[in-house]
Amino acid sequence: MRKKIIINSNFNIKGVVPNRDEIFTKEWIDRRMELFMEYTMKSFKNQTNQNFIYLLKYEDSTEELINNALKRFEKLPYNIQFIKATIFKQKILEDIDSYDYVYLTRIDADDMIRLDYVQQLYDFNPKKDTFVLINQNGFIYDSSKNNMLKISYLCPPFYTLVYEAQVMKKKIYNYSIPAGHITFYKLPHEIISEYNYIWHIHDKNTVNPYRRFCDGYGLDINMDNLVKDERLIKEMLKKFIG
Repeated sequence: MRKKIIINSNFNIKGVVPNRDEIFTKEWIDRRMELFMEYTMKSFKNQTNQNFIYLLKYEDSTEELINNALKRFEKLPYNIQFIKATIFKQKILEDIDSYDYVYLTRIDADDMIRLDYVQQLYDFNPKKDTFVLINQNGFIYDSSKNNMLKISYLCPPFYTLVYEAQVMKKKIYNYSIPAGHITFYKLPHEIISEYNYIWHIHDKNTVNPYRRFCDGYGLDINMDNLVKDERLIKEMLKKFIG
């Protein structure tokens, strides 16, 4: 079964990333780019299987700010690309006829995924009617306080949509991800049980995940699982950024 693995993030898309006009400013973009390069980019640059493409969508109007921010860092690997939001669907369709399935993985541009996650997707053979692979187990990492918390989350923002390639090709121009991650939990899905993600809290967070404990999203927080030991945290991060 031939799979095309596409990772996607909304870097500063209006109506998707909160904080409205702030996400179009040089200050916000520069800081978010720093966080991406320090954490998320390493998470994908060091994946054990590099047979994927990672597309980060930005608002077309901020192209100059994005390009200027990128110039401050080493050139990205060939399979990690910042693209204008208006060409995202076109990029997904490239070479799609060569594959049986397209896996579309969502992650925020400041979070991390385990270094063998892409390989897990290749190894995982979902049931015929499965539409979503959901990662419920992971960690919250607070880089401003340097602590880490093991969590389980019923409807997390870390999932992979599974499409038959030819079905996606027919529907792509009507394709959109509905707002709210709970939508996907209601679709035919399977759970990946590994602790596969790190949800990153930092100085420029748009949403503080601790607040969701009382919001009915099924976030299971036990503060007894909080790790503050710097050595242990460094060891845990190695599994996600190398």
